[in-house]
Parts: sequence; structure tokens; C-alpha cells
Amino acid sequence: MSNTSNSMKTSPFCTNCGKIMGAVSSEGELIEILSKNPNCSRCDAPFEVKRDGSIFNIDFKNIDRINPKIWIYIERLYIHCYGADEFIKYLRNFGIPYNNKIYSKLDDTTTGYTFMSEENYDFANFMQNVTSYTYLDILKDLIFNDLIINTKNSNWNYYGEGVKEWYPKVIELLESDGFTIDFNNEKLIFGEKIIDFWGIIHKEIINISKKKFEDGHYSDAVESAFKEVNTRVKKLFQNKTGKELDGRDLMFQSFRFKYDKNNNVITDDPVIFLTDLTSESKRNIQEGYNFIFGGAIQGIRNPKAHGNIKIGKDEAIHYIFVSSLLMYKLDKAS
Repeated sequence: MSNTSNSMKTSPFCTNCGKIMGAVSSEGELIEILSKNPNCSRCDAPFEVKRDGSIFNIDFKNIDRINPKIWIYIERLYIHCYGADEFIKYLRNFGIPYNNKIYSKLDDTTTGYTFMSEENYDFANFMQNVTSYTYLDILKDLIFNDLIINTKNSNWNYYGEGVKEWYPKVIELLESDGFTIDFNNEKLIFGEKIIDFWGIIHKEIINISKKKFEDGHYSDAVESAFKEVNTRVKKLFQNKTGKELDGRDLMFQSFRFKYDKNNNVITDDPVIFLTDLTSESKRNIQEGYNFIFGGAIQGIRNPKAHGNIKIGKDEAIHYIFVSSLLMYKLDKAS
């Protein structure tokens, strides 16, 4: 391997199979050990303990990262197909502000061929700090990219490093990391979990928000999701009371109730029942969701609707899950 010593100061890995082995400080000092093991848990290769930041006999269990060699091949594939400038733009579309100063020198034949033929872990190391939702979207996008897939038929090589080997290597490494790749449906599956989170989102939220989210309009997707929640509660409330309310006031008027603890009796029913209120636990659920609905509309929908607040992809996913939860709750309302 070459060009790895600096990268491994933050993400040491097995030099045989690439599995992340531990974490060290920028000075090369070990800062965390989760389980001591003289051999790699993936390939069983033995490690020597070195104090220069190169190799440690450490194995991180359940680490939320993939084999770093995947990113080496991904970087090469994209640059080979589209160029380094387009690679920088592509990453920025996913909110990843990565740039390597060597990219500006790749037009030089010697520099370019050397970069594309030797293992450079700069980008791989950077991706260890990127959230899984983001990097999985990148993987899903690229492994089903026709131009990148067709590199399997390329006769191009960089100092003997055959381009046609890179894409199959990405697939092999992903599968060894536990992924299943469904080429027919273009799905990336890890164990039993499908990476596409929309599979568990309420259908009405999907209909109103998915296209906006996939187009990168994350704030709009979130605002639309909670407007849909608001609209659904408004219809239920209006059908039962004949009154029209909106926003936070609508939520608290819809779900709140009064309970006489001394006489163990409900003295004022909610307009919308989320449970039958026959036990303390059920009353706690009704009261809790009263605050969740009101808080979500006040704290999430209203700022997005009136404050022109921009949010990122990961934050949008969290909010969409909340809106979906509330819609599923309303499915059981009476």
C-alpha cells in the first residue's frame, strides 16, 4: 500500500482486507479500544502492534462504516468516467464538501496515472466521518450508474491497473460487508434492512414529500409532510365539531381532555381519541401525543413555513419519520 500512513492516523484498518480496526488521535496515539483481538474478525489475519499509528490489534464491532477500499474504487471510477471537477460537484450535491488538492494536477499524465494506480486513502478516510444515510445514497446512485457499470468492459489501464477490475471489486467488497445488491429493482440491501427508508414511511407522506426530498428540496419536503398532518387533523376536527382551527391551537383542541383523578372520571372528552382513556397508561398516551402533535406543528412545521429555515438531508429524514409516526397514529384515531 502507498499513501496510507497519514490517513490511518484517524482510521487504522486491516491491511489484508481493509476492515476498520480502531481509532487513534491525529498524533497517532490510541484513543479507543472496544475489544482486543490479535486477529481481524473478518479475515482472521494477525496484526502486529505498532505505536506509529500504522497498525493496532484492535477490532471495532458493529462499526457503522464500510470497507475503506470501496471508496478508493468509487473515487477512481467517478473520476475516470466524469473527471475530478465533476466528482467534486457530485459530492457537493450530497452535502459533502470534499476536495483533494491533487485533483487539480490529474491532467498531468504522470500524476494522473500514478493517482489512479496507487491506493490513496485520503477520500476513504474522509468518508469515515460521513453519515450512513448520505454515503449509502451515494453508493446506491453509483452502483446502478450505467456508465460506471460499463467500465467492466473497458480495456483502459493506468500503469497496468485495469479499469475493468474496479466495479466488480466494489460489488465484491460490498457483498463481503453484508450487502445484497438487487440489480433488477436497483436496491441496496443490508441484512434484512433495505437502505431506502421510504419503505416504512406512511403512504400519504410519501405521496406529498418523496419527490421533493429526492429532488433535494429538503425543507419543502418537511414542510409539506407536516402540512399534511395538519390538514388531516383539521378535517377530523371539523367533521366532529363543525369548527375550523389551524396549527398549534388545532392540535391542543383536538387531543386534550380533562380527567377528575379523585372520582376517576373523564369530565371533558378529546375531540379525537387516540386511545380509549380507560387506564392511566392510555391517558398518558393521549396526553403525551397531545404535546407531540402540538410541539411538532409549532416547532417543526411553523418555522419551516414562516421562517424560511433551510435544513439538511439527515435532519429532513428525522422530521419525515416524525410526520409519518403521527400519520400512523391518526390511522387508529376515533
